[in-house]
Amino acid sequence: MGKSVSEIATEIGVSPQAVRDKIKKMGLQSALQTHNKAFVIDENSEMAIKRVFESGAKNFAKSLQSEKDTLQSSLQDDDNSIVALLKDNLTLLKTQLEEKDRQLAVKDEQLAEKDSHIKDLTETVKTQAQSINASCHNELAETLQRKLLVDETESAINKERLSGIADWWKRKFGKSGR
Repeated sequence: MGKSVSEIATEIGVSPQAVRDKIKKMGLQSALQTHNKAFVIDENSEMAIKRVFESGAKNFAKSLQSEKDTLQSSLQDDDNSIVALLKDNLTLLKTQLEEKDRQLAVKDEQLAEKDSHIKDLTETVKTQAQSINASCHNELAETLQRKLLVDETESAINKERLSGIADWWKRKFGKSGR
């Protein structure tokens, strides 16, 4: 005696409806027999149904493997593309960094030149300020000397006048000035 559609479905790992559909597609309805209100299939038909499911499963497995291989290949290509893109970006960034370093070196040189120029100007201004200060000091000293000379001259003139007045007074009023 054969097996029921449900038993075959359980053995294969598919639904009873899937087994019924295969029986119909294969034209095996005439091989079905009724036993205790259930359809049973003879041994030859059972083997044929199982082979169809197994070959379908093998084809499905091959199809899955093919899709897996395609996806892996695609992922590998994507990985390679990403790696190439990252390498390109890294090269670009390194080039930009080198250019920025060169620009900073130029700026450092310019700053050093400016610092040197500022130092030179500071020294020049300091020297000029000292010169101006010395000049002003000399001018002030000369002015003070002239003022002192003028004061001494005026003092001498005043002394002479007083001496002249005293002489006049002596001549006019006598020795004692009375």
